Amino acid sequence: MNARLLSATVLAAAIVACGGDDKGTSTSSSGGSSTSSTSSSGEVGASGGDTDAGGSSSGATPKALAAGPKITEIMKMTGSLHVVWDLPKTCDSVELERKDGDAGSFKVAYTLPGTVDNKHDGTATGDMTYTYRARCKVGAEYTEYSNEMGKNPKQ
Repeated sequence: MNARLLSATVLAAAIVACGGDDKGTSTSSSGGSSTSSTSSSGEVGASGGDTDAGGSSSGATPKALAAGPKITEIMKMTGSLHVVWDLPKTCDSVELERKDGDAGSFKVAYTLPGTVDNKHDGTATGDMTYTYRARCKVGAEYTEYSNEMGKNPKQ
């Protein structure tokens, strides 16, 4: 088997193992795909600027994996919000993005280990609607974004 065919076979096996397809398409429930990088502290917009849908500033968009997480609930808790989601499978990491108010744009609020399915957002305390979405990262690839769900911690 020549090296090119072997590489293609290994790549196809990796894509199947991750639950992806080889079509290279990605959709988003919001129609947008702008993200910001985040520091290890998990603060919203902690560093960096806008990047493409794959989180890479190289201009190349990595292929999206199949279905992403699904946000199932946002609860008011201790004056802020607690977000819960279902994972389609184990991921290397989960990016939870947040949009503050109606005029804001999504920014990475937290990058979490790939088995985490909830996060208390103690910084979501203002009298506005905070909208969340999530996606999994496996290697250098991302799943589609989850559904979007929002809540106001004051109402």
